[in-house]
Amino acid sequence: MTTTVLIVILFCLLDLSASLKNSTFFSKEAELVSILLDGYSARVRPRDKNGKTKVNVGITLSQIMSLSEKSEVMMSSMYMTYTWVDPRFSWNESKYDGILVTRISVDRIWVPNIIIKNSKERNLKESLRVNALVFHNGSVQWLPPAIYKTSCTMDVTLFPFDWQNCSMVFRSADHDQSEMIFGLSYGSSIWVDKHVYIKNGEWVLYQKPAYVVKKKSDEQFQEVWFTVILCRKPQFYVLNMLLPCVMISILSCFVFHLPVVAGEKIGLSISLLLGDTIFVFLFAQRMPSTALTVPHVATYLLFSMILLFLSIFCCVVVYNFHFRSNVTHEMPRVWKWLFFDKFAPLLGLQQPHRKEKVQSNKFAETSSSRNDFIAKTISQNYMMQKSPSEQMYLTQAPLYGFRSRQKRLVDINGGLSAIPIAIKPVSESIKTALRETENVTAHFKKIKAQRRARHDWIYLAFILDRLLMWLYMFAFVVGSLSFVVLVATENYPENIVAAENDMKDL
Repeated sequence: MTTTVLIVILFCLLDLSASLKNSTFFSKEAELVSILLDGYSARVRPRDKNGKTKVNVGITLSQIMSLSEKSEVMMSSMYMTYTWVDPRFSWNESKYDGILVTRISVDRIWVPNIIIKNSKERNLKESLRVNALVFHNGSVQWLPPAIYKTSCTMDVTLFPFDWQNCSMVFRSADHDQSEMIFGLSYGSSIWVDKHVYIKNGEWVLYQKPAYVVKKKSDEQFQEVWFTVILCRKPQFYVLNMLLPCVMISILSCFVFHLPVVAGEKIGLSISLLLGDTIFVFLFAQRMPSTALTVPHVATYLLFSMILLFLSIFCCVVVYNFHFRSNVTHEMPRVWKWLFFDKFAPLLGLQQPHRKEKVQSNKFAETSSSRNDFIAKTISQNYMMQKSPSEQMYLTQAPLYGFRSRQKRLVDINGGLSAIPIAIKPVSESIKTALRETENVTAHFKKIKAQRRARHDWIYLAFILDRLLMWLYMFAFVVGSLSFVVLVATENYPENIVAAENDMKDL
């Protein structure tokens, strides 16, 4: 009786155990996961017959979020792809309702500890620990999303028409080449889905190669390099930096066209220099503080600043010549020959008072002939007004040795009036008046000479100003064309053009 009771109790316990087991695994997948993880150790690395673990690594690029020239950091969003084989995770799918793949938390299985070598962050783990996909043949696939900040050495020589080559270098943190080797999940390139990829407003993605760097020694770590070649869109910098600087340089050419008497030549030059300095400061905020490369645009901005400095210096020189006079400076004859006779006709200029001189000479000749005619007429009228006895005396006196006093009247223009008359001795008051007249005449001649010298200096400053304007414009045009040619003839990678055609639909 006791034996029978014990047997019944044993059967009840077995039935209860079976029912509890069936309630625990409410699905075949749960049962499969439980069996796979039973006795599984996440610390043990899966290996092949050679004792190595091969991990295929791939990247599905979502977005190039930013690329900072100042800090030389690229920030990118992507999905990582890690694939390896773990023989402990193989099963017969026919025993588990045809289940081919299941999902297991990566905290419960072995995953490769892969770090990014050129990361700029302290936290090297993925942003989200998603589950891994485990296949019936033992293959394990893990696709964690990540946002990486990686260092990227910037070559800003062609800024803002530059292209950048940025790489992300992955390697194992624990296992060298003798224990872990790498492969590529998507061939020799980064996978980009054109329906998912988000374009960057400043950079265009052209090339995306990927390759594995194998080491000669097994004690070294293999590396996987993923490279993105980006080309900058220059429209923003051309419209907001280069074009204003070029306009300031063009405006500085007209500083020389501004009259000296306006008194604003130096003020305008300094204002333009301050404006150009602001753009140089904005440009310096974008560039990395390194001396490896010097951007061509920085050289051009420095060239424009030097031109503005020279324009201020030239304005000072022109001001100095403009306000000179013969009291302090005497103009050398070589300068007159060089500026008045050579540079002035070459620049299409003509000295104003030389025109007046030619016209005054013609007027003087006309006045002299007219005065001679008037003098003769007056002489004839004078002779006609004399009495017959006086006229006979004036004509016959020299024949008999008598002396007659005659005087030629001097007119205002310096012409001689041939009016023979008998005059009395000049009084002292008249002589004093004549001397005073000569002094006044000499004084006015001196003032006229000073005025003429003053006008010569003003005209020389005007010629110099116009000459410097053309030289300044020539230097500006040559410098600008040199910058354009230098940028246009720079050596770009040959495969960039082909890649551009392939990536247009991104």
